[in-house]
Amino acid sequence: MKNELKLLKFSLPLLFFFSIFFHLFGFLFVYFFNIKIKIPVKLETPYYYVPDSAYVMPSYVASSGVAHTNKNQSAQEINKTKLSLESEIQRELSSFSSDYDFMKEITKRVQYQKPSPEKYTEAIHMIGDKFLDDPLRKLLGHAITRRLYYPKVASDLHMRGVVSIGFTLLPTGEVVGARIVKSSRERILDIAALNAINDASPINNVDIYVKKPKYLIVNIIY
Repeated sequence: MKNELKLLKFSLPLLFFFSIFFHLFGFLFVYFFNIKIKIPVKLETPYYYVPDSAYVMPSYVASSGVAHTNKNQSAQEINKTKLSLESEIQRELSSFSSDYDFMKEITKRVQYQKPSPEKYTEAIHMIGDKFLDDPLRKLLGHAITRRLYYPKVASDLHMRGVVSIGFTLLPTGEVVGARIVKSSRERILDIAALNAINDASPINNVDIYVKKPKYLIVNIIY
């Protein structure tokens, strides 16, 4: 019994020191290492809506795409312009060719068409120079009117105009150097008037009124 008491008396201080040591060790361990148990918390994931207009392409992608698009558009526009110009040129050439052939045929008809008596009465008027004597004006009027005609093509197309023809009248009645002084802007009418003046030569009985070569201008109204 005495031995147990001694053992208990001896072990109490040791237990006390061991208890203090472990408390200090535990305190220092917690203090220096600060062990914390983190409990994972589940967070709700928010939802976002991004409109398409808010998306911005990278600069290098956007620039390359725009350049490629612009290049294709430029090529298409150039091709369209080229085709348009080619078609316009073809239309102009065909129009010019048809107009040239038409005028060539009309000129040939006018040059080789002979006047007929029934055409003399078709609304043809001749006005001589105001300084001409009345008898000479009448003489020229009759001579030219007999050779003057209204081309059928011009009549069908309702062409109108005034042609001024200048020429030199010799005492022998011959007409020299006839030319168009003022055009009617209708080639058919111009040629018809010029042919009438030339075909009227020579004009009879002119020597009574013309003693020397005289330059005259005759206006023919269609």
